[in-house]
Amino acid sequence: MPPSDAPAVSKSQIRNEKRKRARQLLSVRSIIQKNNTARIEKELIALTDISKKTEGELARVKIANDRLQCLAQSATLDAIIFKRTADNHSAKLVEKDRIIASLTPAAETESPV
Repeated sequence: MPPSDAPAVSKSQIRNEKRKRARQLLSVRSIIQKNNTARIEKELIALTDISKKTEGELARVKIANDRLQCLAQSATLDAIIFKRTADNHSAKLVEKDRIIASLTPAAETESPV
């Protein structure tokens, strides 16, 4: 076989080329890892923000729920007071009607001549 026209490559050149290629691959991998790490960090920050917003929303919902419960209790108390007032008023009306009824027959017997 005749020797080729390509220049001879020594083992040290091959080794150096492999090392160079390995360093390039490592640098590419480190860039990818940094990008992935940065992306993951951004996602974690976003999730934390969402979590904080959710906690805030939950707090607002809890406050609104507490206010509604207070209003419901107030409305219940108002209804109880109104019912008692109405009952008292009805009792007074019944008593007034009873008194008027008791006086009416006596008033009818007395005729103004």
